[in-house]
Amino acid sequence: MSTAGDGRRRITVENQRNPAEWSVLYDHQRSALVFVSPTDQWLALNDHPGSSGGGAQLYRQVSLRPPRFEVPLEYRGRNNELQNRIWSFYLGTTSRKPDSDRDHVHIDAVRWDHTGAVVFLRISSIGSNVDRSVPTPWDCSFDVETQNARAISPSNNLPTPAPLAARPLPGERYPQTRSQFLKVSDIRQLSDADLRYAINEMFARHGADFRDKLIKKQFAKFLWYRPVTGRTYDEAERDFNPLEERNLKLLGALRDVRNGQPAEFPVGTNDLPVPPTPRRR
Repeated sequence: MSTAGDGRRRITVENQRNPAEWSVLYDHQRSALVFVSPTDQWLALNDHPGSSGGGAQLYRQVSLRPPRFEVPLEYRGRNNELQNRIWSFYLGTTSRKPDSDRDHVHIDAVRWDHTGAVVFLRISSIGSNVDRSVPTPWDCSFDVETQNARAISPSNNLPTPAPLAARPLPGERYPQTRSQFLKVSDIRQLSDADLRYAINEMFARHGADFRDKLIKKQFAKFLWYRPVTGRTYDEAERDFNPLEERNLKLLGALRDVRNGQPAEFPVGTNDLPVPPTPRRR
């Protein structure tokens, strides 16, 4: 990945044996994640240009030298034909209204199967989407050759192996905040201090320049913490992927409830509400 002249990020594909042979796959402004099929014939790219929607697009290899991938004709379209198909399949399978609002709903690739012909996709609701009935998450598989989809929900039937970027970094306490959709039951036992640390660790991974010297000192000992001078929390958060955005809101909601404040994020899980932590007087 490189940075284009206008500040956008660029994903390129190159020939490992001859790095001079390469091509541009995609330019993006926020965060993007690519899953490569085991056969190297297909790529699934997740991109979210805004918080209101976005998700997966499929690319097929059309050239070896230089290596080049393109979106197949059947998946092209201004509104992303793949996502439209999966959304329609989801609405039909779950007997929801055909005109259900897709605002704040992401349709992301999760992984490929061993054949390289089936990609697993996940529908998840991010933030305050209008349609509260959308579960988080809901999974299905999609055969890229036959273009047939199959429901797999509930999503705990589909284990999600963490991508390389989600493997624990040296000294990292909470890699799960960037590798899986957290539930309240996953974080309920965290102390208030650990909850604050988990939140700060998310910002540290994205180069936040902490004004609090004690917080900065906590992460300065790790090689992966590379603060960008003057980078605020808001600026760091712009680089969060949708999974991190949701987990941050969940952690913040638990913190707010413990502090006796209303939680802004509608978690939508069965183990809410979370009782506030008793305070000593």
